[in-house]
Amino acid sequence: MLKKFKPFLGRENALTLSFFELLFQSENNDLLLIELQQKLDISKYKLTVTLTRAQEISSHFSEINLKIDKTHVTFSTISYATFNNLKSYIADQSIPFQIFIFNGILGRNTTEEQIQQKLNISSATYFRIRKRLFNDLNINCLDEMQIRFLIFDALTYFNYFDYLIDYNAADLAPFIALSEDIWDFKLPEDVYRSCAKLLMVNYIRSLTRGVKNVPAKYYLVNYETSKNIQKFTHRIMHKLNTSREFAIQSTNMLLIYVLYHGSLPIKNINHLNNAKEIQGITSLQLKTAREILGNQANIKEFNEFTHNLAAVNAAAILPIVPMQDSISDKTIMWHKESHPGIDYLSQQLTDILLSHSSQADDRVLDEKQCRYLFGIYISTTLPANIFEDTVYLSVNFTQSRLLTQHVLKECQSLTNLNIVAYEDIDDKTDIYISNTYNPNFDRPQVIWDNVPEVPDWLNLYKLIIKVKHEKFAIKKH
Repeated sequence: MLKKFKPFLGRENALTLSFFELLFQSENNDLLLIELQQKLDISKYKLTVTLTRAQEISSHFSEINLKIDKTHVTFSTISYATFNNLKSYIADQSIPFQIFIFNGILGRNTTEEQIQQKLNISSATYFRIRKRLFNDLNINCLDEMQIRFLIFDALTYFNYFDYLIDYNAADLAPFIALSEDIWDFKLPEDVYRSCAKLLMVNYIRSLTRGVKNVPAKYYLVNYETSKNIQKFTHRIMHKLNTSREFAIQSTNMLLIYVLYHGSLPIKNINHLNNAKEIQGITSLQLKTAREILGNQANIKEFNEFTHNLAAVNAAAILPIVPMQDSISDKTIMWHKESHPGIDYLSQQLTDILLSHSSQADDRVLDEKQCRYLFGIYISTTLPANIFEDTVYLSVNFTQSRLLTQHVLKECQSLTNLNIVAYEDIDDKTDIYISNTYNPNFDRPQVIWDNVPEVPDWLNLYKLIIKVKHEKFAIKKH
């Protein structure tokens, strides 16, 4: 599970959820206990405790068939819906999470004495757990907007909105629809639902006792100069019978969320307070991109690429982002190895963003995250052959037509590597795959005597990557 959410559960419940997550992600329905112990990084005793807790929880889910013997755990496949329900159930059973929910959004209807009675804990235990939780979450260093997004993130991650029976996000969904009418853009369904829940969190939080004011840095648009914002906030004020300040806060929270998820059209990005800065950074990046790409991208592709650049730039200099988690070095390395051309352009775009952003020292997204986002948008917008030469594979097993066709089909499925596979060797061929060595071919050859197995394909993958880097190095210079 994500590290930032572990404090909500306490160590034992966090371990139990991590255990179920391993089962959920497993391709097999049978895991060794020693393997689970290693992946969870716990002692044999702790594993026994975790398994006991997992069995107790699984008894509440008829679709989970969990069996444990001395060496193995066998289980039925855990669906996405079941795993979400597991997260909700474990969170509902976790005292730290319940204390967080009480202090975050439910405190206006319940006293501390009542929550202590509900959780069956003493006052001393309540305050001890709350202090530890708040320290782990660094609550005292968070401003009000950060707290609201933390509440939203926690409720989202643990799929807990349905447990808040006094409030229903669906009741607030029509207010999100207003944004589509006013700003003339359509939200993706998942973003639409999340926005409704985010508005609900903001609404409930605004009614909670003793909350702080939201800092000015989170106001992305000027209420006084934007008629669209005025219309949107005016409708929220009347629908929820609340203040103008709350409506403006809600509008800006929704903008932050929609911006981060790349769902705000570029014409609306131009209405932001920092639009000129975003436009300036994007222009510099486009100049660099054109120098690298030349005229290889068509107009439609480049227009979409331009929008994606602006979207990443806008997200990168947001004062806060929802559900933030760091990008691993392993993920970055995969992009660098598999697509050196895309990675090179991503790094150039990131360097421009970080060196020209006025908020470079106060940005939420770090260099890895920016580089990763640029890479994702580039790879989904522009064809790979724009950035790097295609790797050509010739496949010919001299005494087995069937094996030739099998390997060809498998190679042709590796479309993400920008390769072309065919039978006869020609001047373009970079790698020759066969069961016999060809003395007349002076480039890399892969000799397979039998049907290739997983290690063989891994070695071929590494060779393709090596050739890609060699061709990119020549192209770059």
